[in-house]
Amino acid sequence: GVRLVGSEMCIRDSPSIALSYQLIIRAEPIALVLATIRSLLAIKEVNDEIIIIDNNHTQRELYEPLADFCDTLDDALHVHFYHIDAVEGFKAGALNLALGLMNPNCSHIVVVDSDYQALPKAREAIVAAIDEYPTHALLQFPQFYRDAGRADIHSELNHYFNYHLYRDFNSERALSTGTYAVIRRRALLDIGGWSGASITEDAQMGVLMHRMGLQSRFIPKVIATGVLPNTFCDLIAQRQRWV
Repeated sequence: GVRLVGSEMCIRDSPSIALSYQLIIRAEPIALVLATIRSLLAIKEVNDEIIIIDNNHTQRELYEPLADFCDTLDDALHVHFYHIDAVEGFKAGALNLALGLMNPNCSHIVVVDSDYQALPKAREAIVAAIDEYPTHALLQFPQFYRDAGRADIHSELNHYFNYHLYRDFNSERALSTGTYAVIRRRALLDIGGWSGASITEDAQMGVLMHRMGLQSRFIPKVIATGVLPNTFCDLIAQRQRWV
């Protein structure tokens, strides 16, 4: 199955690789988002950037503390926070904003969900994958969960990564599953950016890339952990969205 990236990993960084971590959030718990931002700050290199786009709500008490935190950071860290009350095109609309705002010198985008905290060796694993598959448009890392005592839900969700994507045929044709998708910026621009025609913009992006003859790859290394849906209603809402 997928494995955690251990402390034994040591690779030589590629100077041409600069990453744009793009965190798209909507009315999320402040502490959760701050923990995710801090985990990215712990792994980023000097030429990387972090773009946070909080969108489609007007609850100032949920975004102003995040904006204040980002304002306290050194400009040299390249952390940029934006709040937009209304964005069209579902999550794709916010991702397209990030695409337009990102530093064009960043070679790859790393999509990050609000609850997905990067593990200490995450960037090294990303760079290693890019070095191994330099012409691939999409490198998808697995989703993994840090919740204790919820093995049944965790196991059911992980079936996709531990069985389906682990097969050679599928791993070479991976669609994006959202968070910790590593996307070559030029390839995303070539397909016209993110499509707002679907609320599963991640999978649709993968389909469009393959239609154009671009390549993708599943990378079976856990480099970040998230949080499972908290209630049965949340779980059902998640599945309805995916369907």
